[in-house]
Amino acid sequence: MRSSRRTRISKMEKAMLDIYVFSYNRPQFLDNCLTSISRHAPGARVRVFDDNSSDPRVAEILKKKAESDSIEVILHDGNVFGLHGGLYCNMQRAYEHGLTNDVDIALFIQDDMQLVRDVTNSDLCNIRGYFAETPDAIQIYVSFLKAINHDKTVDQLHISRRCVAYLNNTSSKWAAFFCDVGIFHFGRMKNLQWKFEPGEGENNAKAQIDRLCLGYYAYPFMMYLPYPTTEYYRVKPLLLRVAEWWVGSGFYPYDPMSPADVQRLFQRELTELPEAEAYLAPRGLDKPEPWLFGGALIDLIQTGGVQGWIAGKLGRIIKTTNDCKAELAHLAELLPFSAKPASNVDRKG
Repeated sequence: MRSSRRTRISKMEKAMLDIYVFSYNRPQFLDNCLTSISRHAPGARVRVFDDNSSDPRVAEILKKKAESDSIEVILHDGNVFGLHGGLYCNMQRAYEHGLTNDVDIALFIQDDMQLVRDVTNSDLCNIRGYFAETPDAIQIYVSFLKAINHDKTVDQLHISRRCVAYLNNTSSKWAAFFCDVGIFHFGRMKNLQWKFEPGEGENNAKAQIDRLCLGYYAYPFMMYLPYPTTEYYRVKPLLLRVAEWWVGSGFYPYDPMSPADVQRLFQRELTELPEAEAYLAPRGLDKPEPWLFGGALIDLIQTGGVQGWIAGKLGRIIKTTNDCKAELAHLAELLPFSAKPASNVDRKG
Protein backbone atom coordinates (compact mmCIF):
# COMPACT_ATOMS: atom_id res chain seq x y z
CA MET A 1 0.00 0.00 0.00
CA ARG A 2 1.57 3.26 -1.10
CA SER A 3 2.00 6.33 1.12
CA SER A 4 -0.10 9.40 0.48
CA ARG A 5 -0.74 12.98 1.48
CA ARG A 6 -2.38 13.96 4.74
CA THR A 7 -5.67 15.78 5.22
CA ARG A 8 -6.08 18.79 7.49
CA ILE A 9 -8.53 18.69 10.36
CA SER A 10 -11.51 21.01 10.17
CA LYS A 11 -13.18 22.74 13.07
CA MET A 12 -16.56 21.39 14.11
CA GLU A 13 -19.43 22.49 11.92
CA LYS A 14 -23.01 21.31 11.98
CA ALA A 15 -22.96 18.70 9.25
CA MET A 16 -26.39 18.35 7.65
CA LEU A 17 -26.62 14.59 7.37
CA ASP A 18 -29.57 12.22 7.31
CA ILE A 19 -29.10 9.34 9.74
CA TYR A 20 -31.17 6.16 9.97
CA VAL A 21 -30.78 4.13 13.18
CA PHE A 22 -31.86 0.47 13.33
CA SER A 23 -32.69 -0.92 16.77
CA TYR A 24 -34.00 -3.99 18.52
CA ASN A 25 -34.28 -4.73 22.24
CA ARG A 26 -31.04 -3.18 23.50
CA PRO A 27 -32.07 -0.04 25.39
CA GLN A 28 -28.64 0.69 26.87
CA PHE A 29 -26.97 0.39 23.47
CA LEU A 30 -29.67 2.45 21.74
CA ASP A 31 -29.43 5.24 24.30
CA ASN A 32 -25.65 5.34 23.86
CA CYS A 33 -25.96 5.38 20.06
CA LEU A 34 -28.47 8.25 20.04
CA THR A 35 -26.51 10.21 22.64
CA SER A 36 -23.38 9.92 20.50
CA ILE A 37 -25.31 11.26 17.49
CA SER A 38 -26.56 14.24 19.50
CA ARG A 39 -23.02 14.93 20.67
CA HIS A 40 -21.13 14.49 17.41
CA ALA A 41 -23.71 15.30 14.69
CA PRO A 42 -26.02 17.91 16.23
CA GLY A 43 -27.30 19.12 12.87
CA ALA A 44 -28.32 15.68 11.66
CA ARG A 45 -31.86 14.61 10.80
CA VAL A 46 -32.33 11.36 12.74
CA ARG A 47 -34.92 8.65 12.17
CA VAL A 48 -35.07 5.46 14.23
CA PHE A 49 -36.51 2.26 12.75
CA ASP A 50 -37.29 -0.04 15.68
CA ASP A 51 -38.03 -3.69 14.97
CA ASN A 52 -40.93 -4.06 17.45
CA SER A 53 -38.72 -4.24 20.53
CA SER A 54 -40.38 -6.15 23.37
CA ASP A 55 -38.29 -4.43 26.06
CA PRO A 56 -40.40 -1.50 27.36
CA ARG A 57 -37.25 0.50 28.12
CA VAL A 58 -36.68 0.91 24.37
CA ALA A 59 -40.02 2.72 23.99
CA GLU A 60 -39.17 4.92 26.99
CA ILE A 61 -35.83 5.91 25.48
CA LEU A 62 -37.36 6.63 22.09
CA LYS A 63 -40.07 8.78 23.66
CA LYS A 64 -37.51 10.74 25.68
CA LYS A 65 -35.19 11.23 22.71
CA ALA A 66 -38.04 12.23 20.41
CA GLU A 67 -39.04 14.95 22.86
CA SER A 68 -35.55 16.24 23.66
CA ASP A 69 -33.62 15.68 20.42
CA SER A 70 -36.42 15.82 17.83
CA ILE A 71 -35.75 12.40 16.37
CA GLU A 72 -38.42 10.67 14.32
CA VAL A 73 -39.40 7.15 15.38
CA ILE A 74 -40.73 4.73 12.76
CA LEU A 75 -42.00 1.40 14.08
CA HIS A 76 -41.87 -1.88 12.21
CA ASP A 77 -45.31 -2.66 10.77
CA GLY A 78 -45.33 -6.41 10.20
CA ASN A 79 -44.03 -9.84 11.16
CA VAL A 80 -40.84 -10.91 9.43
CA PHE A 81 -39.31 -14.31 10.10
CA GLY A 82 -35.70 -15.40 9.99
CA LEU A 83 -32.49 -14.71 11.88
CA HIS A 84 -32.34 -11.02 10.99
CA GLY A 85 -36.05 -10.39 11.52
CA GLY A 86 -37.07 -7.00 10.17
CA LEU A 87 -33.61 -5.46 9.79
CA TYR A 88 -33.40 -5.62 6.01
CA CYS A 89 -37.08 -4.80 5.64
CA ASN A 90 -36.40 -1.69 7.72
CA MET A 91 -33.33 -0.84 5.66
CA GLN A 92 -35.52 -0.98 2.56
CA ARG A 93 -38.15 1.19 4.26
CA ALA A 94 -35.47 3.70 5.27
CA TYR A 95 -34.20 3.84 1.70
CA GLU A 96 -37.72 4.38 0.36
CA HIS A 97 -38.33 7.03 3.03
CA GLY A 98 -35.18 8.81 1.86
CA LEU A 99 -36.24 8.74 -1.77
CA THR A 100 -39.63 10.18 -0.84
CA ASN A 101 -37.97 12.97 1.15
CA ASP A 102 -35.31 13.86 -1.44
CA VAL A 103 -32.43 12.45 0.63
CA ASP A 104 -29.22 12.28 -1.41
CA ILE A 105 -26.84 10.42 0.90
CA ALA A 106 -27.59 8.94 4.33
CA LEU A 107 -25.85 7.15 7.16
CA PHE A 108 -27.14 3.73 8.25
CA ILE A 109 -26.10 2.85 11.81
CA GLN A 110 -27.18 0.07 14.18
CA ASP A 111 -27.86 0.34 17.89
CA ASP A 112 -24.67 -1.50 18.90
CA MET A 113 -22.59 1.26 17.30
CA GLN A 114 -21.80 4.88 18.15
CA LEU A 115 -20.20 8.00 16.72
CA VAL A 116 -16.79 8.58 18.31
CA ARG A 117 -15.85 12.04 16.98
CA ASP A 118 -17.51 15.08 15.44
CA VAL A 119 -18.86 14.62 11.91
CA THR A 120 -18.09 17.78 9.94
CA ASN A 121 -18.96 19.25 6.58
CA SER A 122 -15.38 18.46 5.56
CA ASP A 123 -16.14 14.79 6.17
CA LEU A 124 -19.20 15.02 3.94
CA CYS A 125 -17.16 16.87 1.31
CA ASN A 126 -14.59 14.05 1.37
CA ILE A 127 -17.34 11.45 1.08
CA ARG A 128 -19.04 13.23 -1.82
CA GLY A 129 -15.61 13.44 -3.45
CA TYR A 130 -15.27 9.69 -3.07
CA PHE A 131 -18.62 9.14 -4.79
CA ALA A 132 -17.64 11.59 -7.55
CA GLU A 133 -14.45 9.68 -8.33
CA THR A 134 -16.04 6.24 -7.91
CA PRO A 135 -19.08 6.02 -10.20
CA ASP A 136 -19.62 2.33 -9.45
CA ALA A 137 -20.05 2.93 -5.69
CA ILE A 138 -23.35 3.12 -3.80
CA GLN A 139 -21.78 2.98 -0.34
CA ILE A 140 -18.77 3.98 1.77
CA TYR A 141 -17.92 2.30 5.07
CA VAL A 142 -17.23 5.01 7.69
CA SER A 143 -16.38 2.82 10.69
CA PHE A 144 -12.95 2.01 12.06
CA LEU A 145 -11.39 -1.23 10.89
CA LYS A 146 -10.86 -4.23 13.16
CA ALA A 147 -7.31 -5.21 14.06
CA ILE A 148 -8.29 -8.88 14.08
CA ASN A 149 -8.81 -8.59 10.30
CA HIS A 150 -5.54 -6.71 9.69
CA ASP A 151 -3.88 -9.29 7.43
CA LYS A 152 -7.01 -9.58 5.28
CA THR A 153 -7.59 -5.82 4.94
CA VAL A 154 -3.95 -5.07 4.08
CA ASP A 155 -4.23 -7.58 1.25
CA GLN A 156 -7.51 -6.28 -0.16
CA LEU A 157 -7.25 -2.46 0.08
CA HIS A 158 -5.54 0.32 -1.86
CA ILE A 159 -5.82 4.12 -1.52
CA SER A 160 -8.17 6.13 -3.76
CA ARG A 161 -6.93 8.90 -6.05
CA ARG A 162 -8.36 11.64 -3.83
CA CYS A 163 -6.73 9.96 -0.80
CA VAL A 164 -9.97 9.92 1.21
CA ALA A 165 -10.82 6.22 1.02
CA TYR A 166 -9.42 2.74 0.69
CA LEU A 167 -10.78 0.73 -2.21
CA ASN A 168 -11.19 -3.01 -2.55
CA ASN A 169 -8.83 -5.13 -4.57
CA THR A 170 -11.64 -7.10 -6.16
CA SER A 171 -9.30 -9.95 -7.06
CA SER A 172 -8.63 -10.63 -3.37
CA LYS A 173 -10.48 -13.61 -1.93
CA TRP A 174 -11.31 -11.41 1.10
CA ALA A 175 -12.86 -8.59 -0.94
CA ALA A 176 -16.25 -7.30 0.26
CA PHE A 177 -18.77 -5.48 -1.92
CA PHE A 178 -21.48 -4.54 0.61
CA CYS A 179 -21.93 -3.81 4.31
CA ASP A 180 -25.08 -3.26 6.39
CA VAL A 181 -23.82 0.07 7.73
CA GLY A 182 -22.18 3.18 6.33
CA ILE A 183 -23.16 6.06 4.06
CA PHE A 184 -25.34 5.09 1.12
CA HIS A 185 -25.90 7.05 -2.11
CA PHE A 186 -29.66 6.87 -2.64
CA GLY A 187 -29.63 8.37 -6.12
CA ARG A 188 -27.35 5.69 -7.49
CA MET A 189 -29.31 2.98 -5.72
CA LYS A 190 -32.44 4.25 -7.43
CA ASN A 191 -30.73 4.19 -10.82
CA LEU A 192 -29.77 0.55 -10.19
CA GLN A 193 -33.32 -0.25 -9.00
CA TRP A 194 -31.67 -1.51 -5.84
CA LYS A 195 -33.69 -3.56 -3.34
CA PHE A 196 -32.24 -4.90 -0.10
CA GLU A 197 -32.16 -8.68 0.14
CA PRO A 198 -32.87 -10.44 3.50
CA GLY A 199 -29.23 -10.95 4.49
CA GLU A 200 -25.77 -9.37 4.31
CA GLY A 201 -24.42 -12.31 2.30
CA GLU A 202 -27.19 -12.01 -0.27
CA ASN A 203 -26.64 -8.26 -0.58
CA ASN A 204 -22.89 -8.77 -0.93
CA ALA A 205 -23.43 -11.31 -3.72
CA LYS A 206 -25.84 -8.93 -5.46
CA ALA A 207 -23.35 -6.05 -5.23
CA GLN A 208 -20.60 -8.28 -6.60
CA ILE A 209 -22.75 -9.25 -9.57
CA ASP A 210 -23.44 -5.56 -10.21
CA ARG A 211 -19.65 -4.91 -9.95
CA LEU A 212 -20.12 -2.33 -7.21
CA CYS A 213 -17.21 -0.83 -5.31
CA LEU A 214 -17.18 -0.69 -1.50
CA GLY A 215 -14.96 2.07 -0.15
CA TYR A 216 -13.60 2.48 3.38
CA TYR A 217 -13.35 6.07 4.62
CA ALA A 218 -9.77 6.95 5.55
CA TYR A 219 -10.90 9.09 8.50
CA PRO A 220 -13.69 7.06 10.17
CA PHE A 221 -16.05 8.49 12.76
CA MET A 222 -18.08 5.56 14.11
CA MET A 223 -17.57 2.01 15.35
CA TYR A 224 -19.25 -1.14 16.66
CA LEU A 225 -19.00 -1.63 20.42
CA PRO A 226 -16.74 -4.56 21.34
CA TYR A 227 -18.06 -7.79 22.87
CA PRO A 228 -21.76 -6.85 22.54
CA THR A 229 -24.63 -8.86 23.94
CA THR A 230 -26.73 -10.58 21.29
CA GLU A 231 -30.46 -10.06 20.83
CA TYR A 232 -31.31 -12.35 17.93
CA TYR A 233 -34.08 -13.92 19.96
CA ARG A 234 -37.08 -12.68 21.89
CA VAL A 235 -36.23 -15.40 24.43
CA LYS A 236 -32.44 -15.81 24.57
CA PRO A 237 -31.39 -19.51 24.48
CA LEU A 238 -29.57 -20.84 27.54
CA LEU A 239 -26.61 -21.94 25.38
CA LEU A 240 -26.20 -18.38 24.12
CA ARG A 241 -26.34 -17.02 27.67
CA VAL A 242 -23.54 -19.41 28.62
CA ALA A 243 -21.49 -18.32 25.60
CA GLU A 244 -21.93 -14.64 26.53
CA TRP A 245 -20.78 -15.35 30.07
CA TRP A 246 -17.79 -17.27 28.72
CA VAL A 247 -16.61 -14.55 26.33
CA GLY A 248 -17.46 -11.65 28.66
CA SER A 249 -20.14 -9.99 26.55
CA GLY A 250 -21.40 -6.71 27.94
CA PHE A 251 -21.83 -2.98 27.39
CA TYR A 252 -18.54 -1.23 26.66
CA PRO A 253 -19.21 2.22 25.13
CA TYR A 254 -16.38 4.37 23.81
CA ASP A 255 -15.20 7.62 25.29
CA PRO A 256 -15.30 10.42 22.69
CA MET A 257 -11.99 10.70 20.87
CA SER A 258 -9.67 13.32 22.34
CA PRO A 259 -8.52 16.24 20.16
CA ALA A 260 -5.05 14.70 20.14
CA ASP A 261 -6.37 11.36 18.87
CA VAL A 262 -8.47 13.08 16.18
CA GLN A 263 -5.39 14.99 15.07
CA ARG A 264 -3.35 11.79 15.03
CA LEU A 265 -6.04 10.10 12.89
CA PHE A 266 -6.00 12.89 10.29
CA GLN A 267 -2.26 13.44 10.20
CA ARG A 268 -1.10 9.83 9.94
CA GLU A 269 0.33 8.36 6.76
CA LEU A 270 -2.44 6.48 4.99
CA THR A 271 -0.32 3.34 4.87
CA GLU A 272 -1.41 3.03 8.52
CA LEU A 273 -4.89 1.55 8.51
CA PRO A 274 -7.41 3.23 10.88
CA GLU A 275 -7.96 0.34 13.30
CA ALA A 276 -10.17 0.82 16.34
CA GLU A 277 -7.65 -0.46 18.86
CA ALA A 278 -5.18 2.33 17.98
CA TYR A 279 -7.62 5.21 18.54
CA LEU A 280 -10.60 4.22 20.70
CA ALA A 281 -11.06 3.61 24.43
CA PRO A 282 -14.00 1.39 25.51
CA ARG A 283 -15.08 2.09 29.08
CA GLY A 284 -14.92 -0.89 31.42
CA LEU A 285 -13.30 -3.27 28.93
CA ASP A 286 -10.50 -5.36 30.43
CA LYS A 287 -9.54 -7.62 27.53
CA PRO A 288 -6.41 -7.95 25.41
CA GLU A 289 -6.23 -6.71 21.84
CA PRO A 290 -7.40 -7.41 19.22
CA TRP A 291 -10.98 -6.86 20.32
CA LEU A 292 -13.91 -8.93 19.07
CA PHE A 293 -17.17 -7.50 17.75
CA GLY A 294 -19.35 -10.28 16.39
CA GLY A 295 -21.38 -11.41 19.40
CA ALA A 296 -20.53 -14.26 21.77
CA LEU A 297 -20.66 -17.26 19.41
CA ILE A 298 -18.84 -15.53 16.56
CA ASP A 299 -16.28 -14.16 19.03
CA LEU A 300 -15.57 -17.64 20.36
CA ILE A 301 -15.30 -19.05 16.85
CA GLN A 302 -12.77 -16.35 15.98
CA THR A 303 -10.60 -17.30 18.96
CA GLY A 304 -10.18 -20.76 17.41
CA GLY A 305 -9.10 -23.91 19.18
CA VAL A 306 -11.42 -26.21 21.09
CA GLN A 307 -13.66 -23.40 22.31
CA GLY A 308 -14.05 -22.12 18.76
CA TRP A 309 -15.07 -25.61 17.60
CA ILE A 310 -17.57 -25.91 20.45
CA ALA A 311 -19.01 -22.46 19.67
CA GLY A 312 -19.51 -23.47 16.04
CA LYS A 313 -21.44 -26.56 17.14
CA LEU A 314 -23.55 -24.50 19.57
CA GLY A 315 -24.31 -21.96 16.87
CA ARG A 316 -25.60 -24.65 14.53
CA ILE A 317 -27.75 -26.16 17.29
CA ILE A 318 -29.28 -22.78 18.19
CA LYS A 319 -29.86 -21.85 14.54
CA THR A 320 -31.52 -25.19 13.71
CA THR A 321 -33.76 -25.01 16.78
CA ASN A 322 -34.89 -21.47 16.12
CA ASP A 323 -35.31 -21.97 12.37
CA CYS A 324 -37.81 -24.68 13.27
CA LYS A 325 -39.58 -22.37 15.73
CA ALA A 326 -39.72 -19.61 13.15
CA GLU A 327 -41.21 -21.94 10.55
CA LEU A 328 -43.84 -23.16 13.02
CA ALA A 329 -44.72 -19.58 13.89
CA HIS A 330 -45.01 -18.75 10.18
CA LEU A 331 -47.31 -21.73 9.62
CA ALA A 332 -49.43 -20.64 12.58
CA GLU A 333 -49.87 -17.24 10.92
CA LEU A 334 -51.49 -19.05 7.98
CA LEU A 335 -54.00 -20.95 10.10
CA PRO A 336 -57.56 -19.58 10.21
CA PHE A 337 -58.02 -20.50 13.88
CA SER A 338 -56.32 -20.40 17.33
CA ALA A 339 -53.91 -17.91 18.82
CA LYS A 340 -50.86 -17.07 16.77
CA PRO A 341 -47.58 -17.59 18.65
CA ALA A 342 -44.96 -14.85 18.50
CA SER A 343 -41.76 -15.55 16.63
CA ASN A 344 -38.83 -16.42 18.88
CA VAL A 345 -36.38 -15.28 16.28
CA ASP A 346 -35.52 -11.73 15.40
CA ARG A 347 -32.90 -9.55 13.94
CA LYS A 348 -29.16 -9.34 14.11
CA GLY A 349 -27.73 -8.09 17.41
